[in-house]
Amino acid sequence: MSQTVSGSAVTKTDCNNTTKTTDETTAKKTTTPYFLFLLSPTIPLPCHIQIMARLRHPPPVHSTGNSSQRFAVVDLATRNIIRRFLGQRKGVFIALPAPSEKELDHIEALGGRLMTIPKQNQWPAKYFLYGGLAEEEKLREVLGVEEMAEMRDAVVCGGEIRMWGEREALVDAGRGDMVKGKMYVVASKEEEDKLREYQGEGYEVCRLTSKYASPPPHLTATHDAHASAHPRRRPMSPSPTLRALSGPHCVLLAVHHAAAANIAALRALTAQRAAELPLELVLRVLLTYLPEELEPPLYIDFLRELATGAPSAGDGPPPAVDTAGVEQLSTARATKRRRALELLPVVHPLYAAEAALDAFSHFLVHRAHRIDAQTGLLDRVPALVVPFLAHGEYLRTWFISTALPLLRLSYEYYPQRATGALLDFARLHGTPALDCQLGPARRDATHVARDLRAVVAPWLCGAPQRRRRRPSSDEPDDWACLFRWLLHASTDSLPVVATAICEWDGPADMDLGGYEQGRDYVGDHHQPRLEMLYAQTALACLCLIDQSDTPALDTAHALLARVCHFLDCEPPPALAVGIASLPSYDLDDAVLPAAAAAAASLLQEHRLLEPDNPMTTPGRRSIHIMTLILFSACALSSMQHPVSVRHVAKMFLQDDRHEQLSLLHTVLHGLSSSRKDSAQWTNTRLKLLWLWNWGTDIHDADRNAQGILGALQGSTVETEILKALVESCHYPLVLQTYIKPAAGLQPLPIHDVEHVILTCIMHHYDNASNGNRTRGGMKRAAEIFAAFAPHFPQSSRFQRIQALLSATHAMSFYSLILHHGVPFQPVDIRASSNPLALIQKLLSQNLASYTKLDDLISIGQNLVMSMPSTIMNDDHPQLDASIVERNKASAERRVVGMAIDAALEEDDFETAYSYVVNRLSPAAPSPTPSLSSQRFSFGSVETDEQEDDAEDVAWRAALRAGRFNASKTQSSSWSQSAPRPDLRRLEQRMELLSQALLLAPPNRLEEVLTVWQQCEAEMTALLAEETEAEERFNDAADKKLPGTFINETITVQPRREVGRGAVEEAPMGLFDVARGAAAAFSKSAFPLRGSAQAASETAQTGGNTSSRASIDLSDSGSMGGNDDRLRKRDMVASAATGALASGTGALASGLGWMLGKYISQSTKMDSGSNNGQERNQYTSKSASEALRTMSCSSDIPVVHQLTRMTKFHLTTALIYLDKLALSSTLSLAKQLLKSIHQC
Repeated sequence: MSQTVSGSAVTKTDCNNTTKTTDETTAKKTTTPYFLFLLSPTIPLPCHIQIMARLRHPPPVHSTGNSSQRFAVVDLATRNIIRRFLGQRKGVFIALPAPSEKELDHIEALGGRLMTIPKQNQWPAKYFLYGGLAEEEKLREVLGVEEMAEMRDAVVCGGEIRMWGEREALVDAGRGDMVKGKMYVVASKEEEDKLREYQGEGYEVCRLTSKYASPPPHLTATHDAHASAHPRRRPMSPSPTLRALSGPHCVLLAVHHAAAANIAALRALTAQRAAELPLELVLRVLLTYLPEELEPPLYIDFLRELATGAPSAGDGPPPAVDTAGVEQLSTARATKRRRALELLPVVHPLYAAEAALDAFSHFLVHRAHRIDAQTGLLDRVPALVVPFLAHGEYLRTWFISTALPLLRLSYEYYPQRATGALLDFARLHGTPALDCQLGPARRDATHVARDLRAVVAPWLCGAPQRRRRRPSSDEPDDWACLFRWLLHASTDSLPVVATAICEWDGPADMDLGGYEQGRDYVGDHHQPRLEMLYAQTALACLCLIDQSDTPALDTAHALLARVCHFLDCEPPPALAVGIASLPSYDLDDAVLPAAAAAAASLLQEHRLLEPDNPMTTPGRRSIHIMTLILFSACALSSMQHPVSVRHVAKMFLQDDRHEQLSLLHTVLHGLSSSRKDSAQWTNTRLKLLWLWNWGTDIHDADRNAQGILGALQGSTVETEILKALVESCHYPLVLQTYIKPAAGLQPLPIHDVEHVILTCIMHHYDNASNGNRTRGGMKRAAEIFAAFAPHFPQSSRFQRIQALLSATHAMSFYSLILHHGVPFQPVDIRASSNPLALIQKLLSQNLASYTKLDDLISIGQNLVMSMPSTIMNDDHPQLDASIVERNKASAERRVVGMAIDAALEEDDFETAYSYVVNRLSPAAPSPTPSLSSQRFSFGSVETDEQEDDAEDVAWRAALRAGRFNASKTQSSSWSQSAPRPDLRRLEQRMELLSQALLLAPPNRLEEVLTVWQQCEAEMTALLAEETEAEERFNDAADKKLPGTFINETITVQPRREVGRGAVEEAPMGLFDVARGAAAAFSKSAFPLRGSAQAASETAQTGGNTSSRASIDLSDSGSMGGNDDRLRKRDMVASAATGALASGTGALASGLGWMLGKYISQSTKMDSGSNNGQERNQYTSKSASEALRTMSCSSDIPVVHQLTRMTKFHLTTALIYLDKLALSSTLSLAKQLLKSIHQC
């Protein structure tokens, strides 16, 4: 019998200072064994043990009284889990012995049994010694004693001796391992300190359980507990040869036959020496030394015997076993070699968390990994594992989920593709594992459904096992990873995912190769949830389709039909249906969130598989919404604007008006640039309206319609369609649909239709690069105007556009550059606040363009009539005909003024003079003038700002023309027989200034009069010069009269012209005749003589008529014998009188001019001359007419004063009085007349 004792051993520790010990319990146990686990930095808290072993509560913790060490109480299963977790870092476990042990003084109750806590500082203490210390002489030397206690043989179970650096150390090992040594009782602390000093700091003294080795122990209690789940191996009677071998010899012999693949010898050896070769030890030997290339059928029977514990030899004579390889070894030598063996553990490190798995199942899994890792012959694994599938469910599940998928990928489906090792595949989880399995199918969609059914589905059966191996992972389960993988793959491999969903029936569609034998690896409680997740994945893939081509739409339709079939819903109609067959929205309540941001986030990839996502949650609502979205994308594609399903869904969720309007513009712009007939455009219009409301009037409260264009107003959609029809030149369709539709089918009000058409016209007008209506944008604008103008005859805006087009076309024939060298464009007219200013630039950039006055006036009137800057304003008031005519007249004055300025700039005074005299006339009188305006009025009382500007341009143009002074030509360069041009030019200027006085406002008269005074001064100087020249001529003529007998050349006397009205006189002498001829010639040569000469002559003669006066009068008579023979000045005066005789004020001004003119001239003429009598009669007639005109005045003395003033004074007074009468300031006029008269 073996006796169990408790003692201590000096053992080696690792870098974490974790004690390396092996614990064993007594051979006879009646209760579950418990252990004390020393908490270390690797596992510092009991809660870590709870999570690791999945305990309901943390294990209890105890500590010694004088130490900081803490121990957790764990059972056998928890201990095994902790060991697998620690791996090579062995922990400190102390088996709790019976409470009668005196060495364990701290006793507590735990779960109905007594538990002891070790206490290390008590003596005597039993020590287990091994190695050199197990020798008596060595121990005596270390302790330094002559006599010592007896040393007894002992065995430590579950430990082994290994080299630790240069020394041997007792470390933890398998349950079947045993270490032989000596038991020695340390009597005192001094002896214990000497042992510790000898071993050094790398060793630690700890508690353990050992057995006295007399006789050697058989199977330990630990192994018995582990092997209790299997039938006990029935030992055979060993042969004499085997009976003579020790335990180490048997192990070495088993290793020898395993390395030689001698299965028969192994079977016999393990059957006959079962005690020395327990099951776990045999399995470890097979794992370590049996060649992996050996075919499994050769040792399947042997494994089956090991699994069942029944040797096949029965009760017959034992077979012979060759022991030649070990029989020559001594026991010590065999023991040493046994200790040197490094056997692989039965449990593969990857499956260390499978605590409940038996050793044989662990062996098969480990052996399969070894075969694949060492030989790469994965196809031999089924021959190894399949015969033992009934051994346990874990083994069956492992083979189906790990070995079977890799076998199919490597040998059956893709043999040309290199696959990873079995270990690498077993370690995969989540998305990397799916990439490995579906990677080949992602490049070729032909076999993706097969791979899902035969590779991925079996792999998913092992999801619970993989979950147990990774208890702390927060990743979703493998089924969720599969659906997320399909969703993500649809973004770039849509055909593959579509084929997978359409050909794979979901979680229930599995090909497990028949190895499942009727087992359901999904479960009835998980099946519905996984099927709904599968359908949701299909809908989510629809929402992620970014392709907009026709194959993508067909794929989306197939996915939608698949979901409908899977959920037993009505399938969607075919994509190629007519407008009448398009689906319509028929949901009563809102499906989506009201907030656009929250709704748009529903299409994010990580949210599509959420269970509460209304867009993808399987059901009638989501399917109906996706159907409408799909057909919306199809409708857009048919209108030459392909849009992906994802983009359409995003538009529907965001409900952004600007985005929808941009889409509508893009679609219509593309259609406008293509050639489509009226039927196609009608079909397009109906499709756009369906996209707006999805065929129903039902819509959410925050939308105008339910379609993808629902954020827009219906009128907005119709307006954009109308614009597109106009741009594409479908004018009859516009008339039929919008202007003259059928009764009750008016899409837009006629006012809106007019506005849209005008907008199209102005769009082409503004974008035209040339103003010619036969080219470019102007041509399009003119065509649209011609097509629709007859249908809007009363529209003032159409009339204004017609005027604008005419003006622009006329301006296109001139060269015009506005700024920075950019040629004139029609939009410049619209951008200008004063379009008439463009005419001024046109005149300045085109030489002699002022001669085309009528064309320029037409342009100006059209520009004013069109009012380009406000032509599209709805709030602009309508102008009546009278205002339009007044504006046209005002524009004419302004254009004439600009032409006058242009003519003067080009030194063309005659044209400017003609424009002022013939084109600029005072404004017509008001129909109902006031009393004061009737006295002195040049125009109407009320004028608007535009008329004021025109008048301002007119009088300033007349003033600039009157101020114009060209280069003077000396009178000597002209023949004396012709009138002087400078005098004629001066007369014209004074006439222009008189016109300026008529047009100028009162506050500007002084400026005009200043120029007038300058001209009068020039006139006086010219007349004085002419008089002086005449006198010199007369003096020279007197010297050349006959009878002077001067030896000079006789100058031929010019012929004296005799008028038809000349009076025949009595014959005169030769001297008188010559004198008269000279005077007559001087009158023709100097036609203008100032009043100064006449006045001086009158004063000298005292009113008597001299010979010179008679000659003058005779000359006058000869020149003006008839009214038709008046001089140029008389003709100009008559023209001025006739031109100014319209209106009361104008007549008075004109007559006043003539009064002053001819009253001054009449003082110089002889009353006896016939010509002088005619002029006096003419002047009296004009004066009488002026007096009769002014007889309405209540101040008669003023009129008398006017008749006695000179030409300058009378003209000034009349003009001032006329202007002042308008402001009812007659008293100021009186003062003015008085001051002038005094001067």
